Amino acid sequence: MAASGVGLVYDSRMCAHENESDRKHPEQPARITSIYQRLTSAGVVARCVKVEAREATNEELSSVHTQNHVELMKAVSSKSYGKHRRKALASRYDSIFFNNGSSKSALLAAGSVIEVADQVAQGKLKAGAAIVRPPGHHSEADAAMGFCLFNNVAVAAHLLVHKKKELGVQKLLIVDWDIHHGNGTQHMFWSDPQVLYFSVHRFDKGSFYPPGDEGNYNHLGADGGAGYNINVPWPHGQFGDADYLAVWEHVLMPVAHEYNPDMVLISAGFDSAEGDPLGGCRVTPSAYYKMTKQLMEVAEGRVVIALEGGYNLTSTSNSYLACMHALLGDVFPEKPTHLSNLLAPTLPLIDRVRNELQQYWSVLSTDQKKTLALKKGVSPLSVYYEEARKGPSQNIEETTKPGSSKEVKGQSMDAIVLTSTTNGVDNDENGYNVATEVAHNSEIVHPSSVGSSKGKTFAATEGIETHYVWYACYGSNMWLPQFMCYIQGGQVEGIVKDCIGCRDPSPPRASLWLTVSNQLFFGCKHSYTWGIGGVAFIDPLPEEDVKTYVHVYKITLEQFKDIFFQENSIMHMENQQFIIDTDLIQSVRNGQPATSHTIFEDRCYGTIIYLGDEDGIPILSFTCSLEDMEKFRSGDLEENIPAAAYEQAVARSLINDMGLSEGEARDYIGNARLSRSTRVT
Repeated sequence: MAASGVGLVYDSRMCAHENESDRKHPEQPARITSIYQRLTSAGVVARCVKVEAREATNEELSSVHTQNHVELMKAVSSKSYGKHRRKALASRYDSIFFNNGSSKSALLAAGSVIEVADQVAQGKLKAGAAIVRPPGHHSEADAAMGFCLFNNVAVAAHLLVHKKKELGVQKLLIVDWDIHHGNGTQHMFWSDPQVLYFSVHRFDKGSFYPPGDEGNYNHLGADGGAGYNINVPWPHGQFGDADYLAVWEHVLMPVAHEYNPDMVLISAGFDSAEGDPLGGCRVTPSAYYKMTKQLMEVAEGRVVIALEGGYNLTSTSNSYLACMHALLGDVFPEKPTHLSNLLAPTLPLIDRVRNELQQYWSVLSTDQKKTLALKKGVSPLSVYYEEARKGPSQNIEETTKPGSSKEVKGQSMDAIVLTSTTNGVDNDENGYNVATEVAHNSEIVHPSSVGSSKGKTFAATEGIETHYVWYACYGSNMWLPQFMCYIQGGQVEGIVKDCIGCRDPSPPRASLWLTVSNQLFFGCKHSYTWGIGGVAFIDPLPEEDVKTYVHVYKITLEQFKDIFFQENSIMHMENQQFIIDTDLIQSVRNGQPATSHTIFEDRCYGTIIYLGDEDGIPILSFTCSLEDMEKFRSGDLEENIPAAAYEQAVARSLINDMGLSEGEARDYIGNARLSRSTRVT
């Protein structure tokens, strides 16, 4: 029988499952209704073959679940249970709720995925998609977990491979791009070489849901299934299109082509999408389209998409639509991605994953890396790092001669010293020394960012041009290794939380030292990055006879925005372009009487301050608001001495980079405090 098109299964009866105690619970009925409405309005539903939803049978579910679990999930919505008994049962599980519609919805979700997968395997359909809930990939053989009652995709996969051998599905690939690791699916196929499970997810050192170490990259399967379990664990949020597509390019697709599956099931969780309230990553519909399209290169395009997570209704619906366009063979407006958009941990992580897997997959072996990469037109990862580590150390380009002096907007700016070193940073937990390798890696990993420091000035606004700013650091970021954590992620000694890094991890184009007439002091009792202790601020308003050192880095406006959000502990950065743009910065430059603009009134560093120009490019920094400044001066907000590690970071920069003696550096830090005099503003 010739395949007749792309199948789509949806049934509104799955909306009956709902959290009666919290109608705004993220796993809500609107998740599937919004997707279906979006596909309908885009004309996709009319172009698909309708697949009738059905309930999974006991026999089907028992292929991966215990009989006791199947019976319990079927009984939980019966009248004999009642509301209070259901609530008591739910409390035995992790992140689970039940109501009188849960059993029916769960049976329909599992049965619908089974049905559309069967029809694709039979050749009735070319590909298929299931808009189902509750999701499934957390569900264990004997327990509901993480919003999941039955493991929908795992049931369908096991049946195709082990129970319906007449369909010819001897090898099956499950791709799980949900932001959460599919612990249940991993366990069900841990020793099974006929099912290759691949998951890319947030890991956060085992603290992201589901907690524990099982989602780490060194969990590869066991016995005959060793090497058939692949995890790519993101160390934090904010990973986006370039990062995911790099994983596809260098891990998933090479293995998928070597494995050569007969069918592909996608555990399609769209909580990895930009704007999701739980995921914190930034994948766009364009990337989901590309990822789906690439997966259609194997198994002769026999791909089935099954909804898992996804809790922003708009981004989930648009992302699902993009996947449907891929299944239908439509042209989709793709957004270009570049190596320069990769977050700093991505390539080292990919390298570690490949190294773990190369004993099982010849395409990932050292000898094969270059050949594979050349076919794709990309430099291989092994070459990135080998060449990077062999190269000589490079200093950031100097732009101003020592000893020069300038007057800018009435503020004295004395260029003091220009040496910028990359020594003194510890390796991160994975052995990757960010600061000492940044100069090496910049030319290899981020070729688009290399060139003269004479980039586009801030004043240029026409076309798509790079806008540069000078970022003036007066606290711990004066120390280059610490500053590079904000650029490329990771941490140095003393930091209690890893920095996320910028979306563009390119190093600064140049650096210099200046003095400004804004009083330095230390305030607050605790910071997200350094923990307990004061951190540095400067008075937004300059005053005479004040001399504060600032280490000034030339970076892009986009990097400046990302650092601004990190400094204010705001991890969802998708709407930055609407907050900080060239018009806003220009207004700050022209502002009177104070050259500052408060963006976040409730954040310590929510105010952008303009400190002058250098080579026609604005010098900007962050500090507290004028209102908070007056509270500091009045004593309503207390000054606090910095933590020892924070003070050491400031001192290292002053001693190593500026050339102050240790005594001079300590005196400078110790004298950084406010006078309590009243000022007319």
